[in-house]
Amino acid sequence: MDPPYGAILFLAILSIFAVVLSMRQARRKRDKTHYIGAAVGFLMLSVFTLALLDQALLAFILLVVGGLACTAMLPRVMAVQKREMDEQLVRAVEETDLSEPLRLRDFLKWRGWLKLAYKWGVWKTASIYSIVGAAIIAGVSYIALSAFNIMNVWLAVGYTTSATIITFILFYRQISKALEKIN
Repeated sequence: MDPPYGAILFLAILSIFAVVLSMRQARRKRDKTHYIGAAVGFLMLSVFTLALLDQALLAFILLVVGGLACTAMLPRVMAVQKREMDEQLVRAVEETDLSEPLRLRDFLKWRGWLKLAYKWGVWKTASIYSIVGAAIIAGVSYIALSAFNIMNVWLAVGYTTSATIITFILFYRQISKALEKIN
């Protein structure tokens, strides 16, 4: 059975995009931790290149070694992400007048979600955010899987469910903290 070359090529291009974005963030933020994202993107690019060259064993070994290294670096990356998210939310809280009416374009940034959480509560807002996110993730998963002829409904459902649960938890924590600072 031939590997899905179209999917591997797409993921390789996505990895190049991740490397470029991570390098840009590292230079803009002047934080060396963002170089980890670039290293992960380069690692995945190497894995996909080896897969395209039919070097499955080398690709697997590189994937396992890289996965272990990424697991070791995860606490540092999570700390940087948390700090940056807190900075974004502090800015959004300072810029947002919660008494203003909701506009659709406010939901493209944190402003709309903060207003909604202030009016309806964090639980309902996190639920709406997760449902919207689940719809987007399910749609993208369906399109990607059907485009590469890897249609497996359980793969799409599993990915969508796990991503939605994680998104709900992280969103709930961040918005709760932001609203505590307001009150």
